[in-house]
Amino acid sequence: MRLLRPSRPASPPASRPALASSLRWRRLLGGACAVACAGLAACQSRETPRETSRPSTTSAASAPVASVAPLALAPAAPAPAAPAAPSPDGDAVRLLVAGDVIAHRPVLVQDGALGRALAPLEALFGEADGALVNHESATGETPSGHSREAELAYAAPATWCAELAHARVTSIGLANNHACDLGRAGLLATVASAQAAKLAVVGAGDEPWRAQVVASRGGRDVCAVAWSTLTNGNPRTCEGALAFAPEGQAAEARVRAAIADGKKRGCAAVVAVVHVGQEYLPQPPSVYALGGRLAEAGADAVVMHHPHIASPLKTTTTTDGRVVPIYASIGNLVTNQGYAWRPPRPVVLPDRMQVSANSWTRIGLIADLAFSFPAGAAHPTLRYGYHVVWNDKPKLERRGTDDIVARLVSPEADTELVARFALDREGPNALFHSPCWLRDAGRGGKRCEGPIEARGSTASGKARRR
Repeated sequence: MRLLRPSRPASPPASRPALASSLRWRRLLGGACAVACAGLAACQSRETPRETSRPSTTSAASAPVASVAPLALAPAAPAPAAPAAPSPDGDAVRLLVAGDVIAHRPVLVQDGALGRALAPLEALFGEADGALVNHESATGETPSGHSREAELAYAAPATWCAELAHARVTSIGLANNHACDLGRAGLLATVASAQAAKLAVVGAGDEPWRAQVVASRGGRDVCAVAWSTLTNGNPRTCEGALAFAPEGQAAEARVRAAIADGKKRGCAAVVAVVHVGQEYLPQPPSVYALGGRLAEAGADAVVMHHPHIASPLKTTTTTDGRVVPIYASIGNLVTNQGYAWRPPRPVVLPDRMQVSANSWTRIGLIADLAFSFPAGAAHPTLRYGYHVVWNDKPKLERRGTDDIVARLVSPEADTELVARFALDREGPNALFHSPCWLRDAGRGGKRCEGPIEARGSTASGKARRR
């Protein structure tokens, strides 16, 4: 496949001031809704209240795994909203970055299916100053025919962006290999749908490489620059409207320029979001090295996706002294991958490319970034961590129309689930051992700060938590 550098398109996205205004408008409206929803959730929830302090990681990670009895995993009820409390983050700008939402047919293209899947995460998204999701689909009609290309063309309904907005998502990323599945018209239809739902768009539109505001608080804007190293079909189709370029120095220079331009225009911090890697495999050292180069280029955090499975979190320290987290793959947020798995089967088959039985595709991360700006400091201070998401599927025995529910994994309530994953020695189990896994979903959760100490090949050891 011949890969070409994009040129400028003809269809403009919302301007940066309009996107910042949209985010502030959504937070004001969302704050009123959160008060009402918190009271309702407290009455309806079937879970016990969430603990306010994080227990030791070892208690969940070291649970015995050799003799796990078969069990049926029932979907957990949505967690109640955390009670209001003074935030240790103060005036920090908090951004959440989540993985892929994919318009898998038939389950996720039904009316309201995506919104119902995200309902348990609404409180988490609503507490942040911005929530960015990778919209890995185009918008339009499902292609006809039975070809491989038609089967893998993900066509989201026009209501998808409104459902994301209802779930308190504030921005979507379109720099991925499926955003152009329905051609240029399908890509621009997604941009228009997002704008109608008052969602910021990163990685597509009139200036796809431009840093866009994705979170704001107290007059400080956190921006994102998106880049896809991959595209499906003819790269000319969405040329100029999609932030696509193959890996290489030219593309990295383009990202570096976009980060610098964003900071020149007033972005207090910039997150680089990259679609890169190989599907269903852990990210290799070369991808972490790419994250390190983007950090040196000025990125204050690096978040990656494409493999559909998560990879361990690492950090890099730049030559100017910044500690930058590298989320090498945050995996999926809501998809129908791994639909055939159910206990007591192994969480993955020896052929890990058997996606329907690979339950690692049902685990995803939500990067949680809290940027603060001390007076006189040359760079922002970043506290970071992640939440672990599990895609519950009430009827696991068939690929039908049953709803998918994305919920947070609890190290206490999901001991058996975590233990089952521990049996897969080749899986990214370091995710469940990291001190940066946030047990408390609230704004005041204790995040990591400073470098993660390397331990073995996973670099998932200790970091200072505040």
